[in-house]
Amino acid sequence: MKKIEINGKHYIKANVVMLATQEKSKLAFDGEKLIFSDNFKHNGTTVKNQFLYFISPDEKPKENTNTFKDGLNGDWFYNSIYKFVAQIGDITPNDFKIIASTDPKLCEEKEVMGTGITSKEKRIIGFAADVHSIPDDFLAGYVNNPVGEVLLEVEDIVSTRQNGHLGQAIVHNWELKTFTDNTVLIKNIDPEPDWLNIYGQYLCETDDSRTAYEFGKWLNINFNPPQKK
Repeated sequence: MKKIEINGKHYIKANVVMLATQEKSKLAFDGEKLIFSDNFKHNGTTVKNQFLYFISPDEKPKENTNTFKDGLNGDWFYNSIYKFVAQIGDITPNDFKIIASTDPKLCEEKEVMGTGITSKEKRIIGFAADVHSIPDDFLAGYVNNPVGEVLLEVEDIVSTRQNGHLGQAIVHNWELKTFTDNTVLIKNIDPEPDWLNIYGQYLCETDDSRTAYEFGKWLNINFNPPQKK
């Protein structure tokens, strides 16, 4: 998991993929533009429902090793060549892990089985979803600005484990930070500055014979770029 630190918070980058669906969705394409609504019940002749998926660009999906009878335990993944979503099948270099979605079947909470401290009998120890949800406020903005990448906030879940005769070791486990409704915390990626236009603006406002040092001072006053560490 490649992390990015911004103002003391940590994020991972995710690609945004949109796929058409026959199922009910809050996002649709009417032939000209995207629409966000809580009431899309079915596809019409012109309106096509859509699901969004946040894809990890660097995290390999975990393959399913269980049978249907035992319950699937593999990651949901997106195939970038044939444009499909699945949870079973051999993982290829073109398959990428899905970490959040608006597709409800990926985000359903399921029973998590485990064993008690004093018993080897399997029992339900909690509930968890395979994939996190994408919040509605992101969809409302996405229809006007369909970005291709986002940053998702992560947090360090620190725990300890026994490390043989050396005693306990601290374990850092970075996980997606979520709200209580299982939706992810999203930060849009700021666009790269158009340095050619910025330099052109500098030349228009100043004497073009000025030095790079003077250009740097002008940048600090007008754009306040981040300082090199």
